[in-house]
Amino acid sequence: GNIGLAIRAPWPVAEEEDKILTRQARFLRESIKHFRSQAGRAKKGWMRASILVNDSYPQWKIDTLVWMQGQYDVSSGFSPGFMKDLKDYTAKFVKDKKLIKFTMQFASFMKK
Repeated sequence: GNIGLAIRAPWPVAEEEDKILTRQARFLRESIKHFRSQAGRAKKGWMRASILVNDSYPQWKIDTLVWMQGQYDVSSGFSPGFMKDLKDYTAKFVKDKKLIKFTMQFASFMKK
């Protein structure tokens, strides 16, 4: 019921920020923005698109992320020669040419 005035009610107490949830929300916002920008460049006549959500990565993506984690420096981020190092990594560990292309695109996207 109506007990007292709203101006006398206590201020709500905020819980501690969930950092993982904040990062996930930022990732989704940026992904939607990227998706919409890509949709603007789609071929004429395309009226539909699909977004696939997966709860796990294929092994080649996991390997790429683990490699990227080793390349990342907390104080300076990725090195300026990151893409060259990535090219060397893919030449050594990725055998399929299509997979090399996918690995380069995936790493470039995840770097952003």
